[in-house]
Amino acid sequence: MTTSSLAARTYSGATARPQLIRTAFRLEWLTVAWMVVEAAIALASGVMAGSVSLIAFGVDSVIELASAG
Repeated sequence: MTTSSLAARTYSGATARPQLIRTAFRLEWLTVAWMVVEAAIALASGVMAGSVSLIAFGVDSVIELASAG
């Protein structure tokens, strides 16, 4: 089996591309939502508990979110 025949079997052409793009964007938005929730919980928990480690984890999550763009 050649690489081109494998690609032809796994990618059906232009009709599948819009669906793949929609799926990719959904995954991206899910990831961003997860990072927002993670940051909010970590920051709130860190402030309530007075934990520098949790606050730092929350700040790290915010930085990750900003770098994801």
